[in-house]
Amino acid sequence: MRKQLLALLSVIGLAGWTVPAHAQILKGKEATKKASTVKQAKARKEKSAMASHAAIKQHKAASGANAGKMHAHIKMQKSAAEAKSAKANAHVKMDKAAAAAAKHAGKK
Repeated sequence: MRKQLLALLSVIGLAGWTVPAHAQILKGKEATKKASTVKQAKARKEKSAMASHAAIKQHKAASGANAGKMHAHIKMQKSAAEAKSAKANAHVKMDKAAAAAAKHAGKK
């Protein structure tokens, strides 16, 4: 199909029978420069990615430490609240016992 199209275009005068040229790959300093530039850019990206990965890892570690501290603080508050509640319950029981003793003493 392509040959037929080229034949038609050559009859009209728009194309010759020559094979279309392919793009040439440059060799030498320019190609080496480009390759080294690409390598440097890649190295910078990798270094940046490693730095951000390390920063994220450090942040997670710090968050974990803070979470542990917060958990310990909450535990301490909870045990203090339980101790306060137990103390209040003991006072209520003592007051009830004293009231019952006073009531019992008053009946005698």
